[in-house]
Amino acid sequence: MKTGKLFYGWILAVILGVCYFMANGSFLTAAAIGGGFMQADIGLTGAELGMGTTIAIWVYGFGSPVIGFLIAKIGARYMQVIGGALMVLCSAALIFFVNDYISYIVTFAVMAFAVMAVGEISVDTIVPSWFHRQRGRAMTLTMVIGGLGAFVSPLIANALMGAEAGHWRNIWWFFLVAGVLAIILAFTVIRNKPEDMGLLPDGGESVKAEVEEKVEEKPSKVFKTSIPATFAQTIKSPAFWLLSICGLGGYCYYVAAVSFVPVYFQTLELDQTMVAAAVSSMGLAMMAGKFLWGIISDRFDPARLLVLCNVFVVIGLLVGAFASNAIMPYLSFILAGFGYGGMMPLVPTVLANYFGRDVLSRAVGIAQLVFGVLSGFIATIGFAIGDATGSLVNAFYVTAVIVGVCALLGMFARPPKNQRNK
Repeated sequence: MKTGKLFYGWILAVILGVCYFMANGSFLTAAAIGGGFMQADIGLTGAELGMGTTIAIWVYGFGSPVIGFLIAKIGARYMQVIGGALMVLCSAALIFFVNDYISYIVTFAVMAFAVMAVGEISVDTIVPSWFHRQRGRAMTLTMVIGGLGAFVSPLIANALMGAEAGHWRNIWWFFLVAGVLAIILAFTVIRNKPEDMGLLPDGGESVKAEVEEKVEEKPSKVFKTSIPATFAQTIKSPAFWLLSICGLGGYCYYVAAVSFVPVYFQTLELDQTMVAAAVSSMGLAMMAGKFLWGIISDRFDPARLLVLCNVFVVIGLLVGAFASNAIMPYLSFILAGFGYGGMMPLVPTVLANYFGRDVLSRAVGIAQLVFGVLSGFIATIGFAIGDATGSLVNAFYVTAVIVGVCALLGMFARPPKNQRNK
């Protein structure tokens, strides 16, 4: 039975996409635009500047389970309030107070925690809780909006700092305002689950309505458990760890893409503006990946789609390794970005499908721990390989092998036996 009204979950999917955009959808890409100017202004070495990104990635990893467990206790919307407040404080610190290496590292670490609380972990928890049949489409809508950050935030950052004028502190006004807006949205329009508004997932208004709809529906070709798992069952499941490792492949690429990949392309004597444009093309490809992979995840098993996403990443890395003209860096970023972008809606979707929404915040948190901690080493490994061999091209090959192994292991993920629908 349908009411004819627009289901509030769709409105919420858009709002949460905006939250993602304002938070970790824009944080590191915007920061990278002003990084060189900040380095010169407060006297950082290149290694010290790069450590901020590494610390942020590790905080994404280690902080995600903490955020997940807090969400399970207090709810995602209140976690967004906390994250928004921390965004305001950290942004103010970067605008007015950060003047040395220690204050930079500490502020970046807290900011990384804040944007995950406002963005990815809370968003990945709330959206799947509002949908069942159309979970993949809803996550796609949210992630496409959030993914605009990778493309738009460099342009916003460049405009705020006055391009070559290099007023890098002005970039952080965007995040200060974003933190305030996140708090307002969390208090006024965001709700953790449809039951908080007397609704059911996908827009049912009562148990009777949900039953009537199920009678009319065709059976889904995609596995979606009707037997929610406990958290203990989830982390004991081989499927959970295989899916987490499969998702790790994309995050390994992302760290490479914001560290040694652009540096390697610069060594090919390509124009700096061309390299920056190639990086920007990754943002567009990620948006396309989020949309296309996500939209078909209600028709095809997202676990198998995750494997295919890794294949695109591997191909993109190999294209980059063999780059010999100005077109190939673009092609590398587009192929790999398309694969990585698809993983962002697919990971929470498949975890919700396999284990249910009740444990989703903690499951996503543990998965993000795997992603953040292990992928954080890719930048260090890549530059170390470059130093040892005299060429960063070998780092492309090593990263491609790592992503390939992630894809191979993901092929063995199957729905847990005790969660299969009866």
